[in-house]
Amino acid sequence: MFVRIDDLTKSYGLTRALDHCSLGFPDGQFTAIIGRSGSGKSTLLKMIAALEKPDSGTVVVDNCNITELSEDEAALFRADHIGFVFQFFALISVCTIRENLSL
Repeated sequence: MFVRIDDLTKSYGLTRALDHCSLGFPDGQFTAIIGRSGSGKSTLLKMIAALEKPDSGTVVVDNCNITELSEDEAALFRADHIGFVFQFFALISVCTIRENLSL
């Protein structure tokens, strides 16, 4: 899956989480996103997963500009193309990782 991010900006009130971020993730490669707390890692991942919309800029996943999708279209896109495991609050504690992923 190819991902391209162009000039992405996102603010929460006076806090700018992403400031004109541009990068790409080539198809077939693993990528690690690392940084200090509050540096925008989670915000970036939410934008790539079409869980949040940027203030400006674009996110293209497999030749689809997901920043232009409606909420319903984004939900369908996620169902067909993206898996997202939340770090804390969305896992079922009595299930294994495999079971949580299959849900």
